[in-house]
Amino acid sequence: MIPVITAAVAPSRYTFECLTKGAKEFTINIPSDKTENAINITGSMSGKNTDKFKQANLEIIPGKRTKVPTIKDCILSYECKIIHECESGSMASHRLFIGEILAAYASNEIIK
Repeated sequence: MIPVITAAVAPSRYTFECLTKGAKEFTINIPSDKTENAINITGSMSGKNTDKFKQANLEIIPGKRTKVPTIKDCILSYECKIIHECESGSMASHRLFIGEILAAYASNEIIK
């Protein structure tokens, strides 16, 4: 059994375009106390016309197993390869991207 994680993304989002037309990879990054304020910034604008990493003062770390980066100072990050896509059904107009977790990184804050 392979480890997987699912990301639900609305077709109207720039992230959707990146996932369907770009590298078939994504990362999941769980913010730490150092990065939690960045969520308000990154969640309030589109990455299509704005460098959200710069606006939120986030540093990226090149992926070790993917072409997409992780975010520095997160407590947990997963590098994933898309292995399946499907529609979420009638409750929401999202596509589900199922990713095989290729690598996982955890902060010392949560490893005890």
